[in-house]
Amino acid sequence: MPRYESSQALATFMRRLSAPFSGFTSQAVTTSEGTIQMSFGQMNYQGSNISVALFTRPSDKRDCVVLSRPLFHIPESGAMELFEQLLVWNNGATETVHFAVDEPLNTINLVVFRTMEGLNFQEFEFCIENLITVARNSSDRLQPEYGLMRFN
Repeated sequence: MPRYESSQALATFMRRLSAPFSGFTSQAVTTSEGTIQMSFGQMNYQGSNISVALFTRPSDKRDCVVLSRPLFHIPESGAMELFEQLLVWNNGATETVHFAVDEPLNTINLVVFRTMEGLNFQEFEFCIENLITVARNSSDRLQPEYGLMRFN
């Protein structure tokens, strides 16, 4: 279970951004390291819905935050070319943000993963701003090229 201080820090960061937040809900999640307790919620910032998840990593007992924003459904054709482009961008072109595939939902998401240790408001704000910027720029580039359907 994530520490109280971690969840309060995230709530404070979102409040400082004036980003509406749903509050945290708790859920048990099965991972390769066993079952963990995860707190998650939704925030809206600059018109982007962003999922916020907080959990304690079993291997080192560190609290971690994951910020995630869905971009597109994976297309039925041309997926390999799209995946290759995303891998190129993941290789440093997107700074703190990375593209990820959510297999159960068949979507391409943008994700920021960070331990809570040492996370301050300025870095949190940078991560959120970067997530939104990469979402807009990549959507504008990928949508016409691959005919992808955007999420709001």
